[in-house]
Amino acid sequence: MRENKIDLDDIKHSIYVIRLLAKRDRQRNNSSAFLGQFWQIINPFVNMVVMSLVFTKMFTHKNFLYYPIYILIGTMIYGLFTDGTTSCLNALSGNKNFLINTSISRNLYPIEKVYVALVNFFFSIFVFLLVVWYYDLKLNWECILVIPNILLFVIMILGIGKILAIINVMFADITYLYRIFTVFVFYASAIFYDTARLSPIMQKVLSINPVYLSMALARICVIDGKLPSITLWIKLFVYSIGLFLLGTYVYDKNISNIIEKI
Repeated sequence: MRENKIDLDDIKHSIYVIRLLAKRDRQRNNSSAFLGQFWQIINPFVNMVVMSLVFTKMFTHKNFLYYPIYILIGTMIYGLFTDGTTSCLNALSGNKNFLINTSISRNLYPIEKVYVALVNFFFSIFVFLLVVWYYDLKLNWECILVIPNILLFVIMILGIGKILAIINVMFADITYLYRIFTVFVFYASAIFYDTARLSPIMQKVLSINPVYLSMALARICVIDGKLPSITLWIKLFVYSIGLFLLGTYVYDKNISNIIEKI
C-alpha cells in the first residue's frame, strides 16, 4: 500500500514539474504571453487560408469536398509534429543547469517539450471547430477515433524527440539539417493536395510517411465520417510503438554520457 502511495506521489510531482517547465518555456518563447499563445492558436488557420487561396483552383474537384478543412487538419497535425520534435532538440542542451544541479527525472525534459506542443494543438481545436461550423460539416461519432490517432502520434513524436535531444548535444548542426528534413515531410504529407490523383506507386510511397498516416486517419474520420481501414491503424501503431521504444532505448543508453558533455 505504501509503494502505491509513493508511486502516486511521484506521478503528481512529475506532472507538477512538467507544468512548471512548460510555463517557463512559454514565457521564454513568447515576448507577450497573450499574443504568443494567440498566434499558436490561429497559426494553422492562417496557413489554411493562405494555401486555400493559392491551391483551390489547382487541386479541388467535385469529389474533393471541404478542401479548407482538409488543409486545416493537415496543418494542425504537421504543426504538432514539427513543434513537438523541433522543441525536443533543446530538451537537454536547454536545461543544462537543471540537469546538473537538480534531481529531476531526466525523462521529463522531452516529455515537457511534447506536452507544450500538445497544449498548443488543443488550443487550435477551437479554431478548427469554428471552421467546421462555418462550412456546415456534420460531425459523426467516428470523430472520436481522432483521439487514439493523436495519442499514437504523440507517442511517436516523443520517441523521435528523445533521439533528437541526444543527437543535438553531440552534433549541434542537426538543428539545421532537421529543418530541411521537416520541409520534405511537409511536401510528402499531402497537406494541400489529393492523393487520389497520384499514381499507385506514389500513394504507396506516401503511406510510408507516419505524419501522412495520421492525417489520413483524421480526415477519414472527420470529413468522410467513415471508419479508417485497419491497415492504416496497424501502420501508425507500429510506427508509434517502434519509434517510442527505439527513442527510449537511445535516450536511456546515452543520457549519462550526454550530461558529462553538456
